[in-house]
Amino acid sequence: MAFVFLGSLRNDVARVREILDLPDYVFPLFGMAVGEPAEDENGAAKPRLPFDHVFHHNKYHADKETQYAQMADYDQTISKYYDQRTNGNRKETWSQQIEMFLGNKARLDMLEQLQKSGLIQR
Repeated sequence: MAFVFLGSLRNDVARVREILDLPDYVFPLFGMAVGEPAEDENGAAKPRLPFDHVFHHNKYHADKETQYAQMADYDQTISKYYDQRTNGNRKETWSQQIEMFLGNKARLDMLEQLQKSGLIQR
């Protein structure tokens, strides 16, 4: 059994609310897919950042040098992973993906959608 969180539904909250006919005071934050994973011809799960890079307990522990080193290592790791999975067709690093994502103007309607759902009253 495998689970995958889908944050992408926030790319068009209005459409998701419409499709699911969500009542007031209900707001979609993420979706979840549950099922048996397909056999992967490469047999490799997508690598993840180190746990201590993304998990912080009670306070943010920001050792910049360690964080930067982990990101540089992950850039290399994910690049190799994509190279193997796409026969060299996907070239961007994780850092480049994050830069593109943060530079995108998607999800600018989140406040408006929260207001329409009734969760924010202004």
